[in-house]
Amino acid sequence: MSAVAVNVATDEPGNAGAWIVVVLCTVVSFVLALCVPTRSADASPPSSGAPVNSVSGSTVGVLVQVGFVRIGAPRWSTILLLVTAVLLACGALAVVTGATASAPPGPTGPPAPTPQASDPSADQRVLENWPTFQANRAVDLPYGDTAGTTFVSTTRYLRSAEVAAAPAGARVLIRITGPDGRELVTGETSVSADARAKVYFDVPRDLGPYRGDKLQMRVTSLSAGVRIFVSRENIDDRVTALLPCGEELCSVPDRDLSALVIGRDASW
Repeated sequence: MSAVAVNVATDEPGNAGAWIVVVLCTVVSFVLALCVPTRSADASPPSSGAPVNSVSGSTVGVLVQVGFVRIGAPRWSTILLLVTAVLLACGALAVVTGATASAPPGPTGPPAPTPQASDPSADQRVLENWPTFQANRAVDLPYGDTAGTTFVSTTRYLRSAEVAAAPAGARVLIRITGPDGRELVTGETSVSADARAKVYFDVPRDLGPYRGDKLQMRVTSLSAGVRIFVSRENIDDRVTALLPCGEELCSVPDRDLSALVIGRDASW
């Protein structure tokens, strides 16, 4: 539209109405460019920089054409209209630039993940006292004798229980007893080559009623020459080793049985 108006104006130098059309078309081109957002080929959000560049280029082109064609006709009306068009174009650019600068910045990345509750099916370490062999000392556990440790029940279900023992292939019985001494769960296993005697409970063992109570894990030797391992110093003040003394189990506060108990809050 601006180009048509310019051609009309240059064909009829005395037609002031055509010059008014030039100015109006220039302003209308700005308004249309601002009202119609542009999108890139990759479906990114509408960009305000593209309309500014488009309007700026088209306006400059119109004004340059008008200036070169009419420069030879020194009419004050022509100069006035040309200056008015320039001022309107500069004003529109200032408005667009200010609106773009004042727009709030968009997100710079994906939203932060929503905090998730702890997974009830995840294994949790209810008891973990597993010092190195250098920090342990062996305790003989003849056939039929029992040793153990106390621990606090913190999960609903019992997943596994193990102790450090030797020699490989020896058989032991691992039991979990309640505060009153009543047996809750039991399992028999052999000592592995890496000195671990571990019982997996394939069926969920519900210890929910004892959550927060102090339970006992007892290890009974089913083979001759079994050795268990206890720490040389106290590791955890909340638990204590239980070692045979005559026909009873005696608490040894300055020692801890090398043991590991795994639980979880959901069955498997």
